[in-house]
Amino acid sequence: FVPQLAVSVALLLAFCCAERTAPVYSAASVVHAATGLPLLAPDTFASIYGQGLAFTTRQLRPADLDSGLLPLHLPGSGVRVYVGGISAPVWFVSPTQINFLVPPSLPTPSE
Repeated sequence: FVPQLAVSVALLLAFCCAERTAPVYSAASVVHAATGLPLLAPDTFASIYGQGLAFTTRQLRPADLDSGLLPLHLPGSGVRVYVGGISAPVWFVSPTQINFLVPPSLPTPSE
């Protein structure tokens, strides 16, 4: 597990139509999905907890998969997650939580 990865997670929300506020989350609220600890590693599931993280609640649907791969965004959600500048596959978004896969290609600090 690599705790340094938590500080390099960024959200991109597509703003449209109405004034929206920026998402609110901290490095400590980006956690390993199974343990709840702020320790991330490549190819593991992670969650972001906060406020204003998405405009809607949307989960992965079978039609969202492309050749069995998780999508980089869920259609209509306006949410993209980047870890270390690499786009991360997303499978659930809501105003208070986002679940994503830490990109497998993400180098660890020792690389």
